[in-house]
Amino acid sequence: MDPDARLDLFRRHNPFTSSSVGDPWEATYPDVSSINEHAFRGLWQLIEQKTRSPALNCAGLILGEVGSGKTHLLGRILTRSKQTRFPCAFAYIQPLEDPEQTYRYLLREVMVNLFHPMEASSQATQFRRLVTKVFLEGSHARQAPSRLTITPSTFAAIQQRVIRLLSTAYPAISRRFVHVLLQYAVLERRTAAMAWLTGQVLDDKDAALLQVPDRAQLSAASLEEEARHLLTSLGLLLTRYRQPLVICFDRLENLETDEQVHALGKMVEFLVDKAQAMLPMACFRGMQWEEKFRHKLNQHVSSRLETNKFELRGCTPEQALAIVRSRLAAVPGNQWADTLFPFDPEELLKTFHLGLYSPRRVITLANQRLRQLLDEDPLPPVSTKNTSMLPRRCAVLEVQLSQ
Repeated sequence: MDPDARLDLFRRHNPFTSSSVGDPWEATYPDVSSINEHAFRGLWQLIEQKTRSPALNCAGLILGEVGSGKTHLLGRILTRSKQTRFPCAFAYIQPLEDPEQTYRYLLREVMVNLFHPMEASSQATQFRRLVTKVFLEGSHARQAPSRLTITPSTFAAIQQRVIRLLSTAYPAISRRFVHVLLQYAVLERRTAAMAWLTGQVLDDKDAALLQVPDRAQLSAASLEEEARHLLTSLGLLLTRYRQPLVICFDRLENLETDEQVHALGKMVEFLVDKAQAMLPMACFRGMQWEEKFRHKLNQHVSSRLETNKFELRGCTPEQALAIVRSRLAAVPGNQWADTLFPFDPEELLKTFHLGLYSPRRVITLANQRLRQLLDEDPLPPVSTKNTSMLPRRCAVLEVQLSQ
């Protein structure tokens, strides 16, 4: 393929257009595992400890400036969980807006994450994995529930057995939570069960289908208390099956009021001290943590977070090149990622040797240079102080003129 045709690949698909991860569930570009590897190792060790000791009171704090890879690091945790034999559960939570609904917001966001598809099939969710464990324990079967022949009487027997087992093991668990969780296994009740578990008020038909009381009559305080109880019950269930839930609070710079900051503190404190098998991780910009959030949060919350603090670092030149190479490799039809085409490897290396750039800055610089190579931006003027680059730049200009 001639150089112009190869460049057309990048005109159609510029892999450096976006420097933001967005949502870990929607991972687009490959990971460079060596970047912030120290932080990932520490976080994963924390998760492993929580798996062995679900009642362990702990939390994690991730500090990094804009574009340092905080969200990408959370995505790496999600990816590892999918690959490991004994996975943790994962929830990615953005800042709440209404402090009056602190626990209802936390419940909804946790459950929405648990219902998120893990694979190509919308049925493969973290919550289905949990329900499967509960169902199999109650049915004394080794098969997946989808392969069991369930009659109304069989289902009722399984439900009674599961509620008895769990209530004996965990007297504080909500029987109604267990009851609705089992309804999730019945396809025609699944939508209603998901709505109830996220804290929604059901219509009369769905409430009757699940045999649950009407939430419309409850006060805001009662709804908040119910959400706490459901989260606590979920933690007990996760404890039984050694499957901790990692709850990641991200983009916390968007918390604007003191009430919102205090609500975050309430959630972290609850997850650390009250809810078993739940591991909160909070992501802050380093300077903002020191100047704003550290002193606004309850001292107990701040100290719990800082006990396991991980500070993100800039990229080495080799890591920066690895980011560029991984993005190039993601371009459909590109067979030259190893050569860093269309970039000049030496030129890139010189650029990245100037300092420890954040991953976002690396992507931004690569985007600027690629656009120059694609003639979307003018090339920088040739400096008389650096004649070593003159022949190559002249050649590029000659190609432009000939076109």
